[in-house]
Amino acid sequence: MGTDWREVLAPSVQYVRLMWCDAAGIRRVVPRRKLEQASKTGVGMAYACMWLPAWGDSCIDDPAGVPVGEMRLVPDPTAAHVLPWMPSHAIALVTMCKQHEPWECCPRTVLKRVLAGAFQERGLTFQMGFELEFYLLRLPKEGEGGGSGGGGGLPPPLDTSNYCHSGSFDAAAPGPGQFEIATGPAPPLQAADSLLFSMEAVSAVARKHGLLASFLPKLRPREAASGRHCHVSVWRGDANLLRHEAPAAAAAAGAPAAPPRVFKLAGSGEPALPGLAPEGEAFLAGVLRHLPALTCFTSPSPNSFRRQAPHCWTGAYQCYGPNNREAALRLCSTPGVPDAANAELKACDASSNPHLAAAALIVAGLVGVEEGLNLPPPVELDPGNLTDSQRKAAGIRPLPATLGEALEAFEADREFQLALASAFGTPTLPRAFMAVRRSEWEHFREMPLEQEAAALYARY
Repeated sequence: MGTDWREVLAPSVQYVRLMWCDAAGIRRVVPRRKLEQASKTGVGMAYACMWLPAWGDSCIDDPAGVPVGEMRLVPDPTAAHVLPWMPSHAIALVTMCKQHEPWECCPRTVLKRVLAGAFQERGLTFQMGFELEFYLLRLPKEGEGGGSGGGGGLPPPLDTSNYCHSGSFDAAAPGPGQFEIATGPAPPLQAADSLLFSMEAVSAVARKHGLLASFLPKLRPREAASGRHCHVSVWRGDANLLRHEAPAAAAAAGAPAAPPRVFKLAGSGEPALPGLAPEGEAFLAGVLRHLPALTCFTSPSPNSFRRQAPHCWTGAYQCYGPNNREAALRLCSTPGVPDAANAELKACDASSNPHLAAAALIVAGLVGVEEGLNLPPPVELDPGNLTDSQRKAAGIRPLPATLGEALEAFEADREFQLALASAFGTPTLPRAFMAVRRSEWEHFREMPLEQEAAALYARY
């Protein structure tokens, strides 16, 4: 485990923060000055700390949550950065270890395992990127409401301008009340690592300007929500398996969607979209089929489901479509750049652990590849404009409307459960993860949005 950190960090660095993201999606750090020693033996932390719910430091109702046993947090020199806003400090992501080996429930280790299995068994690799949305809030002054614990409600946003309004940049250099930053494509581990660093940077720079950055999905009833959409592409060597051509003509507005085509063996008919490779289609079909259960990993908080609603570009329906921002799974393409093709999962936000969300997404897709699934026809209109009977006839189902419904979908999806346990290398992680989700659902299920947001805005 030993590493010469002088090759990684600048001489100015005096302190290194060791960071991990827990099952509740909260970024946590511990300071560590003796880095050389920490890289050899790690820093002790109770296993139960991985399973703390967002509402408080309380043990979950699962054997994994008991306060017995200790992991070692070992800093990873390949995931370390000097902090530009504080050059005497650096931050390093950690590998959670048991004895001298990575712990089976370490999120970064689990993602590595899933990626290694996909390459060894199928020769597949992936690229991922994220759209990170957040609000900048004015830090309350002493005596005002909206403290870091949520007492007294939410502090006001930086401004109240419209989406992408140029005037907001004139009014406030740091930006409007809501921002969006897109990260570039990268292998999933590096993409998830970089996302956590990006969130740390946004939060720190905001504070230097007297602001607070909140990544909580839904802050206020009548304001736009914040997602963390995940883009993924599937590759075999240099071939992008999600390359496709858009249909010749989109469906007329308000027209019923095409009749459903059941999931069936890939290669038994024409591709769902011209040019789409069978394995690429099968991957997307696996994600789509298991999406109700997958939301427990990608949109895992009670607050997440306040965000996911029709006509809000959040993907409230279990369907896909080329450049359809109301479909939960949007196929993206850039004219003249076919290898830029990817799929965007809209049902994803910043209450998720990015490593676990990426791993679960890939596992769902690999189930589709294993079974050789085909996609149903693409949806080329806003499914929210259809009647219930039209959606039913087209096989378009609403995604879970609450975390409780998502948990029921996960419990009913035995195939996905088994695939996760196999790909993760342990049944403990998905079981304990769902215990965290149930704890949060029970705590927040009856709470109004205003109270819930006040409790959580500063934690995400």
